[in-house]
Amino acid sequence: MALASLVVGMAASVLDRFYRTADLQPPEQEIRWQWNGEARLTLCLTQKGARDRHFSEFADLDVEGTLVALGEMSRASNPRDTGNRIGCADHPRQYIEVQEGGGETWRVMYALPGEQRSAIHARLGEHVRLLFQSEFHSDQIARFLLLDEAGPALAITLGAFGPHAFEEGHLTVSWGRVFGHRPTGCGGDEVARALRIGGDTDVSIAPGQLGSFQLHGVPYRFWNIQSVNVIDQPCVDGGDLTTWVLWRE
Repeated sequence: MALASLVVGMAASVLDRFYRTADLQPPEQEIRWQWNGEARLTLCLTQKGARDRHFSEFADLDVEGTLVALGEMSRASNPRDTGNRIGCADHPRQYIEVQEGGGETWRVMYALPGEQRSAIHARLGEHVRLLFQSEFHSDQIARFLLLDEAGPALAITLGAFGPHAFEEGHLTVSWGRVFGHRPTGCGGDEVARALRIGGDTDVSIAPGQLGSFQLHGVPYRFWNIQSVNVIDQPCVDGGDLTTWVLWRE
């Protein structure tokens, strides 16, 4: 009887220590996120040296050529020259230039919200592929990709109706977990959702957050600027809304 009491006492002591330890384990850290409804991104396109004054709300460019310039734009420079194709909603801060085999040079200009900058790790003189698609509904919807032999160097999606893949860069983006919920203001509902990036392993980035992932062993940064999924009765001009930027580290 004394032996049985000793065994029960030892078991109770072990269980007590176990549960006390478990209670002291820190809770899983809550992922920070934000709606970022006011975050604005500038993305515009110019055909350098074009003689005609041609402005359009639509672009569907897919060219191969040579990366001839990239960097920071001077505040004194004027991005609204005679060769504009897609005008700049605000003053851009960074640019890249790609020259086609026929001599035409395309300049993509952009600015990220706040003071954030995207590094462009690509070599001047390298053969690249440039994709730029843009259209307007109630606002600009645009997609841009700079691709070299190592894969995507820079990609931007602005105001798209839901996440989309860049098949050309073997890059997939899809909806992730739900975060916040709110009414649309016209009888509908919308939720803030993470974006899931398909790389070497799937990574989920919360709204308003920066994250890292790898694609074919190459490290990347992904900024989910805005990701809203309308789930019921959207407004007349409403719908899913995603804006994100990706760059190679």
